[in-house]
Amino acid sequence: MKKNLILFAIALCIGHVVRAQQSKIFMPWFETINMKSDFKLSSTHLLKSYIENAGRYSVVLQSADDSVIKSLDQMDIITERAKVKSAQYFVIGTLNRLGENVIVNLSMYETSTGKKIWSDMMKAQSPDDLDPILKRIGKNIGTPESAKADDDIYSVTNTEEQALAQKQSINSFGIGLGGVAFLYPGQIQMTNFQLGWSYDARQFIFDINPSVSFNPNGSYIWGLSLEILKPLTSQANSFYYGGGLSMSNSNLALESNASTSYNGAGLSAMIGAGYVFQRSSSASLRVSINYVQSFYDLKSSYTSQPTYGKTPYQDNKGLSGGILLRLEILLRK
Repeated sequence: MKKNLILFAIALCIGHVVRAQQSKIFMPWFETINMKSDFKLSSTHLLKSYIENAGRYSVVLQSADDSVIKSLDQMDIITERAKVKSAQYFVIGTLNRLGENVIVNLSMYETSTGKKIWSDMMKAQSPDDLDPILKRIGKNIGTPESAKADDDIYSVTNTEEQALAQKQSINSFGIGLGGVAFLYPGQIQMTNFQLGWSYDARQFIFDINPSVSFNPNGSYIWGLSLEILKPLTSQANSFYYGGGLSMSNSNLALESNASTSYNGAGLSAMIGAGYVFQRSSSASLRVSINYVQSFYDLKSSYTSQPTYGKTPYQDNKGLSGGILLRLEILLRK
């Protein structure tokens, strides 16, 4: 018991020393323009939490009953309040709503000199974006890094500098080009072309893709697939994995005998992985490799029994697994 008390006392001392070493920031309430007054208190408290979570500063807020600070233009009063609070720095921030957009502006000053030493500004698509924006600012405040440098797709709509990303879901339309190879019946290689609609719900991406695969020998496969993809990170560039199901219609001509073809329709499944570039921008690129397995029979159509190598082809053969390589370009709606 005594040992536990000693350890607890040591932990308290260490925590006190760490807090004493942290620089202190005085922060008046946010100034809100064209926004409800509720955002003034909630945004200020939220930013205080994110700043202190970063571990570099402790934050003391304007007292609730302090009616002297009526405007953030009262720099002399704010400076005096910071000195009274023994804060080495003070921060002033504004939330300015223009239509649905909310502009967050934050500046940090040195109390002893009144000199601005840091500032940042970000634009939110709507008030719903304030939380991720304040989190970014709180993490980067007082550092050379800008909140815009983070590339997290859970934040705001990307602007001209393409440094930010989409918080809301994204609808995209695109085209894809690739190649597919099946091992049986015959070694069949085809070009794959697809159109598609993609719904990026942030944690998952849902695709609906009509496609056609074909080759010069007359083989073709029509398909309509539903795929679900899981990005591994929340970054705009990320690896992903996933799979899906497809309804397919196949007509495969054999190279060894152009009069012989295999026909069938049914369900296919695919599983694979890939990489997405600029997932949140107006145009994104995806590359992927997938294993495709069909679950329907192919019926041969011929007048005489052909052979391919030493193996005769029989009726009702299943289409073997294949490898599908794709390059897709998506344009956001």
